[in-house]
Amino acid sequence: MERFIEKETGKEDFVYLLDTLCKYGYAKVATEIFNQRKFKFEPDTEMYTVLISGWCKMNRPEMAEKFFREMVDHGLEPNVVTHNVLLNGICRRSVLLHPGTRFEGIIQKAENLLDEMQKRGIEPDVTSYSIVLHVYSRAHKPDLS
Repeated sequence: MERFIEKETGKEDFVYLLDTLCKYGYAKVATEIFNQRKFKFEPDTEMYTVLISGWCKMNRPEMAEKFFREMVDHGLEPNVVTHNVLLNGICRRSVLLHPGTRFEGIIQKAENLLDEMQKRGIEPDVTSYSIVLHVYSRAHKPDLS
């Protein structure tokens, strides 16, 4: 990155690059750059959240979950934004399902993630509940127990 600009790049520039790549559908490229440069910029929750978001946008929640687990394994605490990004990525799959298709797997994953949030002491917010309510409505499942 330094050869394109006249200043030393910092963590903010690195996160901005990853975020831009992910927003334009290049999560794989962002992941490659992250893996090559993470020795220079200490990975943090923000970097992982950007990558999780990128994989979710590509409809690859399994890759997003991989980065979520890697983040936790490295001792980083996911915040409510990280959880919501992953929750949205998991639930986004329901949009691709036709009405009448089995939603149980998606609903179970969403509920498990909400439970995990609460176990970590992170209170789900309006966004968290909105994402889950949307999946329940698509599944025609009125009970939220």
